[in-house]
Parts: sequence; C-alpha cells; structure tokens
Amino acid sequence: MKLFDDTMNRPPTHWTKLAAAGLLVAAALAGCGGGSDGAVGPAGPAGPAGAAGATGPTGPAGADKTTGTVDAAQLGFADLTNKALAGKVLSVDTSGNQPVVNFQVVMKDTNEGVRGLRTFALHIAQQKPAVDGSASYWLNYLADGLPLTADPAAAAAKVNPSADSVTSFNADGTVKGQGYAVTDNGDGTYAVKFGANIKANTKVVYDASLTHRVVVGVRSVAVPGVVGKTAGAYAGPLNPLTGAVIAQFTNTNGTNLAYDFKPAATGVGAVLKDSAGNATFARDNVTVAACNQCHMKLEYGFPRGNNTSGHFGSRTDTKTCVMCHTPQNTAGKGDFTTFIHKLHMGEELKKTELLFWSTTLNYNEVKYPQDVRNCAQCHKGSVVNSQLTPTLKACGSCHNAVDFSLGNVAGGHIGGAKADDKTCALCHDAADIGLNHVAVIAPDPANVFSTPVGGNNNTNASYLAAVGVVPSGAAKITYAISSVTRNATTGNPSIVFKLMKDGADVVFNTYSATGKTELIDGFVGSPSVYFAFSVAQDGIAAPADYNASASTYIKNIWRGDGKDVKGAALAAAAVGTITGPVAGYYTITLTGVNVPATAKMLTGGVGYTYGLATTLPLTQINLAKYPYTANAATVNSGVGGVGGLSVPAPNVWKVATGFTGRRLITDTAKCNACHGALGVKPTFHAGQRNDAQTCTFCHNVNRTNSGWPVNINYDVHAIHNGKSGQRTNKFSWEATAGAKFWEVGYPGQLKNCEGCHIAGMYDFSNTAYVGTATVPSVVPNLLMTTAASGTINAAGFQIITGLETVLSTSSVISPFVTPGTAYGVTFSFNANTGVTVPAADTTLVLSPISAACSGCHDSKIARAHMKSNGGSVFDPRTEAMAKTEQCLVCHGPANNAVFNDTVPTIKLVHRWW
Repeated sequence: MKLFDDTMNRPPTHWTKLAAAGLLVAAALAGCGGGSDGAVGPAGPAGPAGAAGATGPTGPAGADKTTGTVDAAQLGFADLTNKALAGKVLSVDTSGNQPVVNFQVVMKDTNEGVRGLRTFALHIAQQKPAVDGSASYWLNYLADGLPLTADPAAAAAKVNPSADSVTSFNADGTVKGQGYAVTDNGDGTYAVKFGANIKANTKVVYDASLTHRVVVGVRSVAVPGVVGKTAGAYAGPLNPLTGAVIAQFTNTNGTNLAYDFKPAATGVGAVLKDSAGNATFARDNVTVAACNQCHMKLEYGFPRGNNTSGHFGSRTDTKTCVMCHTPQNTAGKGDFTTFIHKLHMGEELKKTELLFWSTTLNYNEVKYPQDVRNCAQCHKGSVVNSQLTPTLKACGSCHNAVDFSLGNVAGGHIGGAKADDKTCALCHDAADIGLNHVAVIAPDPANVFSTPVGGNNNTNASYLAAVGVVPSGAAKITYAISSVTRNATTGNPSIVFKLMKDGADVVFNTYSATGKTELIDGFVGSPSVYFAFSVAQDGIAAPADYNASASTYIKNIWRGDGKDVKGAALAAAAVGTITGPVAGYYTITLTGVNVPATAKMLTGGVGYTYGLATTLPLTQINLAKYPYTANAATVNSGVGGVGGLSVPAPNVWKVATGFTGRRLITDTAKCNACHGALGVKPTFHAGQRNDAQTCTFCHNVNRTNSGWPVNINYDVHAIHNGKSGQRTNKFSWEATAGAKFWEVGYPGQLKNCEGCHIAGMYDFSNTAYVGTATVPSVVPNLLMTTAASGTINAAGFQIITGLETVLSTSSVISPFVTPGTAYGVTFSFNANTGVTVPAADTTLVLSPISAACSGCHDSKIARAHMKSNGGSVFDPRTEAMAKTEQCLVCHGPANNAVFNDTVPTIKLVHRWW
C-alpha cells in the first residue's frame, strides 16, 4: 500500500487538511473590521512540512499475493496424493523464436507458493479461425513440420502434437540437446523458456495475428526430478515411496494452467478478454467439469486410477486436450471432435471402427450411459450451443456410415455430395440440428403391444424422453406429496398428493365408462402410489431394511368401481378410495392394507408405474410428432397402445408422520450426473422408476432371481463392476433380456464410492451406523440379503466366458446355485391379511455387509475372507443365522485413528484421492 505522495513525501489527505485550514484563516482575517476590502494578496510561501499522518489500514491482498511458500522437495507422498495444486499463467512472450512463459504455482488449499519445481509439461498452439462454414481449430507448433534442428532435445522429430522437450544428455553426462529452461524465483513464480524454436515449423507458420494458447502442466509435487540440473538425470519426478526416478508418476492432484492471448511484436502478448474485460478462452465448447460428471476426474490414470485420459494424470483440462488432439494427430483420426464423438457414440456407430491408436480395440465397444443426442451434457462451455454448427467432421464422426463424397445413393449423403462445409447450414441450420438431436427414444419394438406373443410387458411402448427434454408442445408433468399417514385404528396407509401440468395443479376428470376413461385429457395411463415399510423378520423386531410394501394404480382407484383397466377385480391389497381435490391435492387410502402398529420406516411415494398391460405409464397422446395408435380389441383387450410421448416425472416420496425414514444411502443427482435420467437409456422400467432412494421399495433384501440377489446393494455394485472392476464371476441377472452386465465399463473411478454414495454412508461413519446416546445404531437391525429361493431351473446354465448364446427362452443362473435344486420359499408379508411367511432355512443368503462388499469383491479369496470373519456369501440361512459378521472390527470407522493409512477401514481401502 502506498502511504505517501510521490512528490511531497506526505499523505495526500494531510495536504488537503492544511489547505482547508488556510482558507478558514483567510476568511477570518477578511472579516476583521476597519479597513477597506482590497484585493487578495499573493499566496505566501509554503510552511514547513507537518508531521506524517498515522499509517492507514493494510489494503486487501493483491491477486498474486501468496501466504508464504513451501519447498516441493519437502513434500511427501501424502502431500502428493492429498493436496491439489493451482496457479495461473502471468504472461507469455512469443516475440523470440522460443516462447517465454511466466506463471505461478500454489497449493490450492493454503495459497502457499510452491518453489523448487523443475519439471513441467509445456504446450503451445495457434487457433485457425472459422472459414466458409468450417469450425475453428487448433494447430500445435510442437508437431509435424518442426525439424529436429529446431527441437534439439528431442530424440526424433515430432510427428503428432506433444509437449516441449526436456534437456537430453549424452552418456558422459554432457548436454546433448537443450530443452526448456526453468528459472525458479523462489516464491512460487517461474519463468520458463521453451527449448524448441516454434517459428521453424514449416507446416504451422507462426502468425502473430492469430489467437494463441499456452498450457503449463504441473504435477511434480513430491520430490521432483532434476531436469537440466544434474547431468544424466531423467526428466521425471522421483517416486516418493521408492526414491527411484520414474517415467510416469500419476499425480492425481496436478493442474493445467491455460492462457489464451494475442502475441505482440515485442514483449508479452495481450491476454484474450471477453466483452466485460475479463480473461477468457477461445473456442470454449466443452468443459472438463462436464466430462467429470461421469469421469470424476478426467486426468486419473494408472496405477491409482482407471487411466481414462491415457496420460497418467498430466492432462487435467479439455483446454489441453484440444491442443494435442488436433487435425495433426494421426492424420486427423485423433482430432478431438472426431475422437470424442466416436468414442461416446460407441455401440451406436453404424460402422465398426478401430480406436485411432489401436489395432485391436474399436469404438463400438463403448456403452454410453445415456442418450448420446443429449449434446448439452458435454457442450457446456462459454460458446453457447456450439453443437448446433454443422461440419462434415463433426457430423460424420457420429454418422460414420455416411460417405459425404457420394450423393443420394446407398451409404451417401441424401443432400448431395459434399466436399466442404460451405453449404451445410443451408439445410442443417441450428433449428434443424436441435430438432434432430432431441433425446427421445422410439418405442421398443419388443413391447408386448407390438409383439403380443413373447413381448416385453415392462418396457416402453411410447416414445420416451430423456431428462430435461420436453419436446415442443409436450406437457411437463410433476408430482408433489403433502403427507403420508397411517390410520391408528385400521392401519390403512394414506397419501395426500397432486399432479401438476406445466406447474399448474391437475384436476382429474370424472370417470365414466361411456365418457371420460382417462384421468387427464390428451393422456392415457397414470402413475401409482406406493407404500414401503418393514416388519419383523429373522428374529429382528425392527428391521432397518424394507421387506414389505403395498401399491395401487391411481387410475384404478379413480375409476371407483374396484376394478382394473381391463375390468377385473382389484387384488385385496390394491383396493382403496380417493377424495379431493383440496387445494389441488387428492387423498388415496388403501383400505385393503393393514400396516401393523409395530411396522417401521413407513414411506409413501408417487410414480413407479411401468407395466404395459394393466398399469400403462402416463403418456401424452395428442402430439403429431409422436403419434399414438390405440390397441385393437384383439390386443390386450383393446387397452393401451403404441406411441405417444412419455416424459417421465421424477418419483417423489415422503416418510409417514410419526415414523423415522430408512437411512439415505445414495443420491439420485449423482446417478443422473452420468445417466441423465435413470431408466431412460440404458432403458429399464421405461424410465418410470427413477429415484435411487426408492429403488429399495422393490429391490429389497428378499427379492431373488435365478440364484442372484436382487437387493439394490449387490446389484448396483455388480453392474458397475462389469468390464473394468473387481468381479471374477460374470453378473448375469437379466441376461435373457439382453443385458450383458459383464460388459459394462465404468467411466469414473470405481474406488470413489462417493460417486454414488452420500458421504459417510458407505464407510459406516454416519451416525445412523455409529449410533448416539439417544439413537441406536442400525447395524444390528440390518437384514440378510436372500440370493436363492424357489426351485432353480434344471436346464439352467452359467455365464463363464461371456460369449455363450443366450436366448429369451434360456435359463441363465448364478454360479453359486445348483440347477434343479429347491431352495425353499423366501420371506413374505401379506399387506392385506398381515400374515408373515418366514423364509425357509435352506434359502441362500448373504450377510448384510458382505452382501454389499461381495457385489464387487466376489473372488474365492474375498469370499473366504468374509466367511472367515463371520460373514456369509451364498450360504444357507441357518448357517448364516448362527454367525455374526465381524467386518467392522477391522473395517469400521472407529479404526481410522488407530490404523491411519496402513490398515483397511472401508474408506481407506477405497481411497481414490
């Protein structure tokens, strides 16, 4: 802070005060009586300097001010893995042949400058502007066209784009080729001079009029290497565990510092700014934050990660990706647009194509976890709607079976042969592109209406919209719940709810067999109301898992005649009444259900419906683009139809008054960060069961299928551990429906349990598990997960290789059951009569914690470990009931402080950071 005026060596405010005082004195003298009012005389000489004023308060810290420094050489392995780096480029000077970059590196959490770093990844490229309909693109100076003489530290002339080379040495330790040179200012700031003469590239001609980008990759936090300092030293960091210098050490908390600028003839260039005067970036179409919705951290690599980026943690931002994945990369095959579009189009590509760097792997093996037409999932940069500009490259990368050099012939372009992008937008303007990329999937041709014999009753017969997609003219339906209650006398559960159409309360039609037969004009079908709770089981009086439920189709209750949509009498537990609306809300009471007074966790919800034959989901049928054809009288008794549009409303739920809800374990928003909308694509439950918390209504501890548990904790773990996980046995449940879960490749970090889980709900550190003085732990009340019940088909077979032929008529069973064996009945509770049927002793079960763990860790060794410590994995119920899991003795949260980083609390075993 400047406290003194440069010329007078005094605080400016002090001079102001003296001037004001002089005016007051002059006024007093002029006011004295007596003499005439003569002219004001000349100003007298300046008086002596007054005493310096008090020092003012310290001003705010400047943008670049750090809170001290740390020496990189003193940072250990824990720092490398636990602490993130940050920083920024301060300036770039490209007026010489070798760019000079000034930048700052700090510890992200403390803002301390990091001194002592020696190895960096340096990138520089120019941006070619958009011309004649073609999009702008980047060209890297450190690529083909740069002779070896201009890059003396490189082993060979570069072909594909890369980073600047580090200094190389001869065998005798003398410098062979000078790479980039680093000046460490000791305060966290650095000046680096490129080793390459970028202006010597004959294929990327230096043009100071173009926008340029420099990226500095920083990741060598712990004990960096000694590039250019010690003759013969390798250009990599030291492995902090072994002390050895290694080629690739994955620092998962590194950073890329990006800087876009216009070069100057002399000195530093001018940073690129937006209309508000803030630093910005060119061609900012996608963001790494959008990528990380699925990938968690795009830069994660081997050995601690899944090597998503393929660059061992060094490429942390899409702003860096586009500098190497340019048209220069592998003859254009590695271009960012081409590569990323093909990769995410994956199995939907019409033509099989090898990954651009591989001779064995192809793009078609990738299974994208949502509708690929939801372009906005990735296109979230500052360039709004960047996906609406058509080019042969962008369009052809997804529509790879179209040969644009051909006209309107098979395999050609229906609009005529195209050699460039000049006229693409004449037909494919932004409106057209948007219209043709609406994420709405067509009716499943295998639905039971289109295929009455052998068709699927639980798929979508309508057009099905993805999350956030409400096509033009379509209505957006949402649900709301006011309350859920249990009648203390009758035990009947009630739910007070409403439907809203485009935000306005929906008033249901009045039913008439000859008049209004649908709840809402322009729609068919309805949602359901659902109640879930727990009753005593396996000697546990108050289970902490749902094991009982009751539901009814709202449209059936609305009819008021005790019949379903086909005219059949409702099941006793589905009978009920409806009243209202009151302030928009209706009340449904299930009069045929008696929730016991001892029941726990009673929760009610709205949504869930997807059975086509008798419980058709709510579907809009008055949209010309999504035509609806009602079934003929010979198909499903004339009930329902094919087509129309379903925009699945998010399921809603509420804990009943006077009850404590089931612990919340997962977060639907985390699921949808990758899936867009649960159940739309990949399609399950026709998108109607879309809330992670209430998946447990059905996927509870007692549901089984072909020797597999259908409990949510086992299933979700097993599915996401498909192709790239820990499982040794292929999870084949639903194989006869075409689901090959063993082929699922998880795009994030499998060890990052918080990718799905609420913090504390997977490592048993939440108070629900630990317990408090007033609220006991739920652990003793967790129920066993049933895996096998009933009689296993004698013709059943296991999936061993994944290449077995599986037909819809096949019987695929788990490897833990024997064909033809009768395992007995599973537990059940009749919500109408209140009768409980206990599970047979011969049913196979998994103990509560082992069920969750074995969904991922199912090898013989893992199962033996669980069993030897009191767990059960596909064991007879009587055997399991005689044991008690001891998992939390070692793996419990109480051991965090005891074992620190060396022995396996659940959180530490799944450590990903």
